[in-house]
Amino acid sequence: MTMAAQRGIGTRLLSTSSVLMVGQREKRTSRQSWSYMSEVIGQATLGGRHIRMGAGEILKVMDLCAASAAMKHVQHQRTPTLAFDRLELLVPICHGDLVHMDARVINVGTSALGVQVVGRKKDLRTRHWYYTHEAFATFVSLGPDGKPSTVPELVLETEEEVKSQEYAKKRVELARRYAREQAAFDSRPIDRSELEFKKIRGIEYMHIEDTVVRLRKNFLPRSLNGLGTIFGGDLMEWMEGAAIVCARNFTRNSNVVTIAMDNLFFMKPILPTHMLELTARVVYC
Repeated sequence: MTMAAQRGIGTRLLSTSSVLMVGQREKRTSRQSWSYMSEVIGQATLGGRHIRMGAGEILKVMDLCAASAAMKHVQHQRTPTLAFDRLELLVPICHGDLVHMDARVINVGTSALGVQVVGRKKDLRTRHWYYTHEAFATFVSLGPDGKPSTVPELVLETEEEVKSQEYAKKRVELARRYAREQAAFDSRPIDRSELEFKKIRGIEYMHIEDTVVRLRKNFLPRSLNGLGTIFGGDLMEWMEGAAIVCARNFTRNSNVVTIAMDNLFFMKPILPTHMLELTARVVYC
């Protein structure tokens, strides 16, 4: 069942009381956080030419849509992006495409919220909507003092919502396990025996450090969110652009595109006064 379809379903909706006992958490349903964005994406002048959109631009829209659902659940705008789980771009999205994204809160902790974002685009030939991508984003609720604040509990109304929450919890655990394994892998010394074997066989190869692309910049105030920090979507667009350049340089192919992204974490808030350095490298092929 799609989130967009949920609007027309008559299910039991548990009312939330505005009067709470001291220490009691407010309760809200997943339906109450539902939000969507629908727009002609990219440059309209390039529409109809089948020019593929960069994944970074799509990530920006997804981040905005997910943030909107998080804000509806907590009833304030102090919800910076904490992480993006794996994203797969299953269908190309081109400039001028009509894209619709649905977002809803499917899991909450004490101060964190897990938001599911599902994207679709309309096909001109069939006039049907096609599933294009899906991602899970994590946001954190901050109080007026800038410290994590308690979020309302999530009330699950349907079996589908229960399954979605269980799935989200499994993805969180997988992300934690991946982070531990990645840290252990990064600490290993580089084994150059395979490279020497390829050299003998006449196979072209590059050392990882020879694939490195380094960028350095700071963001202008136009990239600020409501908290005065840099909008996560702009950061993801910048990172994806660096990754694309790195991959194209490695392959000597300008037609390389992004099809997936794995476990992105925002460890600290970024301010306009910060000078950022980014390093991209090929780690697997």
